[in-house]
Amino acid sequence: MSTEDFGNAAAAGRFIDRLTGAPALQRRELLTDFLRDQLGYAVEIDKMEIALDDRLMDLGIDSLKAVEVKLYLEEELGIELGSSLLFDYPTLEGLVGFLLKEAGLAGHPAAEAGAGRETPADRVDVPVDLSEEQLADLLEAELALLRREA
Repeated sequence: MSTEDFGNAAAAGRFIDRLTGAPALQRRELLTDFLRDQLGYAVEIDKMEIALDDRLMDLGIDSLKAVEVKLYLEEELGIELGSSLLFDYPTLEGLVGFLLKEAGLAGHPAAEAGAGRETPADRVDVPVDLSEEQLADLLEAELALLRREA
């Protein structure tokens, strides 16, 4: 399977054009739907069977398909991606957050619920539904811990 055969989105032009033209609050959903379509096509399953937290390799993405997905996404998004993309971001949710950031389209964290939870640089388990007061308490506790360790 070649990158030309990978999915059917190429007929409408590069996906990045649709993504950048969409309102910021809709980009995450738009990219998630696009990736579900393409990944479902790649592993020959219904796109709705792909949950946000499913491990993509468990769905049937092997090394060859991972490379094909990477190449196809580079073409459709106009960005350069690492060869270990699907190993570094093994879930749909993590992949979407990373791709939005890489394309320069990630919005404010409140608007991008769950954005980037799986980035290698940001492997922090912070629930996205915390209030500002809860986040402040969590941050204060972390800072106090760092002060004690220093």
